[in-house]
Amino acid sequence: MKHCIKEPVPALFAARDNLAMAVDAHLAGDFETARLKFKAADTLAVFFWLNPCWYDVEKNVLYPHPDGDTRLVPREQRDPDRAIAAPVRAEVLARDGYRCRYCALPLIRGRHPQDCPCAVSGGGSLGQP
Repeated sequence: MKHCIKEPVPALFAARDNLAMAVDAHLAGDFETARLKFKAADTLAVFFWLNPCWYDVEKNVLYPHPDGDTRLVPREQRDPDRAIAAPVRAEVLARDGYRCRYCALPLIRGRHPQDCPCAVSGGGSLGQP
């Protein structure tokens, strides 16, 4: 949560911590603690903070087309080998302790880092303001 278009509410940080503890507990085999921490992270304060980001996006956009914004690259101009090699991906994930480098949430093994909520594919901005 280094950068965000909205000012985070304290409940968001508590939810982040509860989610991190839930994943750690789950990976350690403590499923009851994981269940309780997941439940503790599921709060109305977080829902009401996050939900407008999904259904009323326009009100959060300050600059619809900023200078240097990303552009669509035609398929024929894209690098055909854009995938990260599996050994490199594994080494980077291990180096980062299987946590997102931007928001520090634990990454679920077997899932890709781009599945993290802060990733561009998940609607986030990967640390970009």
